[in-house]
Amino acid sequence: MNTDNNLDHEFLELQAGAPSERTFLGGMRLGARVGLFLWTGLLVLVGAAGLFAFAENQLFTTLDDAQASGRVTALSAQLELGIAKARGSEKTFFQNKDPAIAD
Repeated sequence: MNTDNNLDHEFLELQAGAPSERTFLGGMRLGARVGLFLWTGLLVLVGAAGLFAFAENQLFTTLDDAQASGRVTALSAQLELGIAKARGSEKTFFQNKDPAIAD
């Protein structure tokens, strides 16, 4: 039995490559990577703040529209009540033929 352990295999290429090939952005300096990370974080923060402001604006617009629709509903209810009273007065006038009701 051969006790010679020849671990230098050329066909497997078990040796690690250059540092730039092993890591993401490995060819850049650490300061450049940190700066890129900070700028990306700042950009994401500004985007999130813009999205939050847009959503808040839409929320307040929707609430204003809901209040306006509530006022329109109340006015239409008053209008229906007025029309019902006018029809009742009209029927009373036709039944009694009283000219005082016409005023």
